[in-house]
Amino acid sequence: MPLVVAAENLDRFRGGQLRIENPVERDCFFGRLKCVFVEGKTLRVELVWFARLADDGQWYALEDTSYAINLGCLSTIQDLGRGAIRYWIRGIGECGTFFPVDWRCQLDPSQVIGL
Repeated sequence: MPLVVAAENLDRFRGGQLRIENPVERDCFFGRLKCVFVEGKTLRVELVWFARLADDGQWYALEDTSYAINLGCLSTIQDLGRGAIRYWIRGIGECGTFFPVDWRCQLDPSQVIGL
């Protein structure tokens, strides 16, 4: 059964984290999820904090703590088990993973410079 992006499926990520990767751009972001919701054909994410992995291997806080995904651009959504899901965005090589609160792969905010 395919995963459905709907409000009732997104509430479980509140307090968890989002990791966004783009190997083409060599970017990696992590953030603590405040809320995730669907608005029209857009998935909107508000984060408590958002950080980018820099070339020096350090995580740096970003001022903008929001993120949006055009749902029409999603090519795949995969259930990773234990409550985590991964998505891929068609055409730009970006993928992201929504982790629930109790997932083992979390970025400790004390490791983020500027928080």
